[in-house]
Amino acid sequence: MLLQVASSDMLNTELIDVSTRRVMYTVATIQEESEEGYSEEENDLKELWSELEGSEFARLKPQDDASKSDAPSGQLVSSESATAIIQRRTCIHSHTGTLVADIIWRGRRPDIYIYPGKFSHSQDDQSPDSEKIEQTQQKRPEAKIRFRHLSELFDAYNTKTISNKLAIPSRFDPKLVWTATATSLKLLDHSDVNRVSVKAAFHHNSICLHTPQILKSSQSSQSPATKRKLLQTCIPGLGHSYLNLNIASHESYSSLVPVQEVEIIVSFFMMEILRRGRFSSLILSPYVFSD
Repeated sequence: MLLQVASSDMLNTELIDVSTRRVMYTVATIQEESEEGYSEEENDLKELWSELEGSEFARLKPQDDASKSDAPSGQLVSSESATAIIQRRTCIHSHTGTLVADIIWRGRRPDIYIYPGKFSHSQDDQSPDSEKIEQTQQKRPEAKIRFRHLSELFDAYNTKTISNKLAIPSRFDPKLVWTATATSLKLLDHSDVNRVSVKAAFHHNSICLHTPQILKSSQSSQSPATKRKLLQTCIPGLGHSYLNLNIASHESYSSLVPVQEVEIIVSFFMMEILRRGRFSSLILSPYVFSD
């Protein structure tokens, strides 16, 4: 499935199925009341560093006396006060209006909830907005999968970093590895020793080309098929961003259910934020929440 990311702000956007033009997921983030009482130094990645003792990722753990300006590459950067933490909530709704996941951000520390059950909204309430998210806060599904830390969302103990690459395995299968560089973000399948296949990929500044596909004679009575090709432009801001999901063919996703698809999308959001922070000294800038 090829999803177009409708907005440059990935936490306030729509994910559109390119083949049907249906909005598959709507992502909306609002700011809530600020919290007092703990330092921004206690952000998600500091806890992630401490949980990754003994791994190659641990070498990036910040020192307790390090200033914010000296934060190591890869740490989530924040412009918020060290004494007041801004709390936000990101809600993800499916095309039916069902709440499928939300993320509570305390500063830049995510607390992630994915809901396997159904949470239906009325037919005239299909586009989540601030009022809808406020209603969602008051009535949430009882059944949920919670990830308190990124080390629970990923197989953090097998994380590897080198100067130009960040590799974090998924929690489903250590051979399914999120691989981030300054120019790419992919979910790679290493289960075949002779071949590495791409199960998900993020394409930015790209144009989607539709070309007719030649069908076999047995398929001639069917509707003409089209082949889609993504062409990356050389001009920043030209084109769109796309998330290409090809994970159903992997044995861990042989019977892919929506909750797994949603978890992959949430993992993509987290990885893209980590990627921007990790390579911010090169050609990327850290993700910044919109006010």
